[in-house]
Amino acid sequence: MHRFSRIAGLMIVDSLSWAVAILLAVLLRYDLSLSQLPAMRPVALLMGVSAALFVLSGMATHLYSGRHRLGSFQDLTALGLAIWPPTLILFAWLALSDARPLARSIPLIAMPLALGGMLSYRAVLRALRDRRPPKQEGWAPTLVFGAGEASEQLVRSMNRSVGSKYRAVAILDDDRGKARRRIDGVPVVGGRGQLARAAEQYGAERLVIAVPSAGHDLILELDQAGRAAGLHTYILPPVSDLIGGSATAGQL
Repeated sequence: MHRFSRIAGLMIVDSLSWAVAILLAVLLRYDLSLSQLPAMRPVALLMGVSAALFVLSGMATHLYSGRHRLGSFQDLTALGLAIWPPTLILFAWLALSDARPLARSIPLIAMPLALGGMLSYRAVLRALRDRRPPKQEGWAPTLVFGAGEASEQLVRSMNRSVGSKYRAVAILDDDRGKARRRIDGVPVVGGRGQLARAAEQYGAERLVIAVPSAGHDLILELDQAGRAAGLHTYILPPVSDLIGGSATAGQL
């Protein structure tokens, strides 16, 4: 039921975005001059047709299938694909119409306006969904070693899951190409050589090795360095042992 209401809400907002964009495009095309504005009947017709066309296009590109996480790359790709068919159809309709009620440039002006409205709505929803819960008692500051895909999933799980015992405060990785990177707002502060300094700087109590493919030697070295810095060490299991292929705080 929640999924259906979310998809229905997206359809309504996207339709309204197109309708409002058409109205704004008409105003911009005619220089905001009320005396030059065309009759409202063809404008209203174009608003309704554009909204309907986009919903159909979105269904065809699986924008409303629920396959993609809201605001993800796949979701934005589907949105980008869905916006072109209605734009081109409306442009061709106005260009080929014998009695042209509106300027044919209006769909081209409306497209970026509609896209901006749809992206803004998705950004707000994503921000509300991904906001962190308030700091909880017993939430131990944690260093994470590894800045790969498993680490990204793990850090989000640690910092966003209600009831999590961990809070990632800094990330370590020996790959210099990942320096100054941030994962869910948590900075990559250096490699294994900076472990002791990072533990002191961020007041860390725990070390998590988020490298599922880590060998015995690496685990032993990091565990010894963590113990020397006063940290308790936890390990993320190998990829083959992860439930559903996802790394969560509960699997440490």
